[in-house]
Amino acid sequence: MIKAHHLPRSGLGLILLVAAHLRMTEAIATAAVPLPEGATLLFEDDFNRSVLEAYAAGNIDAEARKQMRWTSVKGSWETRHDESGNGYLCGSGTPGELLCDRAAGINFRLEYTTWSTNVGDRGAIMALPLPNFVYKVVYLFQIGGGNSRYNRIYREGKPLVAADTTMLPRAGVRQRVVIQKQDDLLEMFVDGQRLYAVKDPEYSRTGEEISGPMGVSVGLMAWNTDICFDDVKIYNLPGPRREVLAANAAVEFSLWRGFGTVRPEPPPDVTILGGGIENVPTLVNLPEPVGHVLTNDYCAAIGGAQD
Repeated sequence: MIKAHHLPRSGLGLILLVAAHLRMTEAIATAAVPLPEGATLLFEDDFNRSVLEAYAAGNIDAEARKQMRWTSVKGSWETRHDESGNGYLCGSGTPGELLCDRAAGINFRLEYTTWSTNVGDRGAIMALPLPNFVYKVVYLFQIGGGNSRYNRIYREGKPLVAADTTMLPRAGVRQRVVIQKQDDLLEMFVDGQRLYAVKDPEYSRTGEEISGPMGVSVGLMAWNTDICFDDVKIYNLPGPRREVLAANAAVEFSLWRGFGTVRPEPPPDVTILGGGIENVPTLVNLPEPVGHVLTNDYCAAIGGAQD
């Protein structure tokens, strides 16, 4: 925090007044998008600290992870402070991707403030955790795509909507973004104005894919240098959320992702007799520095045996 004797009194007062005005503007923009009934706060971060507390995807040391809040998937991310000492997040990359290290429900609301003196994306992503520390981006909510020329929503890299050219980022101007997903309905707001309310036409497939026991990961995306974020909040919204696989879940066979190129055999025909789906922790040997890790391996339990 800057001490009073570092600035003329009038200068310090102006900084505090501007900071208070920015907070009030963010609160007004968020209030214009009321929380859905039954929303519960899962996570929030104001970045008022010197260290981001993020770990690179792949580091799963249990004790270290307890101290972390974010997973850095791509790009570089760090906390910075403005003249009045307020902390904020700064991301860079092509893209940079940062995911909250809290599993969200498949229905969620993400809020954040964003700005930059540079052009470029300052959007949000919903990703599905996969084996070997891979994250599959299912939905991309693009704010300022194409060097700040449009906004858009994508599913797995394909646009769900036409480009929107309203409420585009401007250099140094803060915007309050609200992203909501309620089943197949995807909504995007900037400064209280709804840009999109669109339904995913293939949600019967997408919804099944993201309804697994791992939950989904929600986070931020930056495309360029010095893209800034602050005051992040993530809510779980009411809706279906399966914490474990049901006993009648469809049986699938995973593909071994090892160090060779062995051609997989076709999966056998399996009939489950009075069994179900069991989670059997499996030890996997990964290259250093990761080493041995336990991973989830869902098997069909058949009369007490596993296939």
